[in-house]
Amino acid sequence: MINRYGMVPAAFFLFVFAIFFTTLFPSPHKTCIDKNMIVLDNLDREKYSEQQIVNYGKSIGTGCNEDTSYQLTAS
Repeated sequence: MINRYGMVPAAFFLFVFAIFFTTLFPSPHKTCIDKNMIVLDNLDREKYSEQQIVNYGKSIGTGCNEDTSYQLTAS
C-alpha cells in the first residue's frame, strides 16, 4: 500500500488513530480541574470576594498537579 499510495495516507491514518486514542481516555488532571471548576462556578459571590475566588481558581491548577484527587473546599 505504501509503494502504491506513498506515505501520506499512512501518516494521515496514524494521526487520526492517535487523536482518537488520546481522546478515548480523559486525563485525570483534566477531570480534576473540571470537577473543581464546577465548584468554583457555584461559589456564592456574596460570601466570597473576587480576590478569594481568584485565589481558589489559582489553587485548582496547583492542587490538581500535585494530586488528582484534589478537591477544592471553600469553607
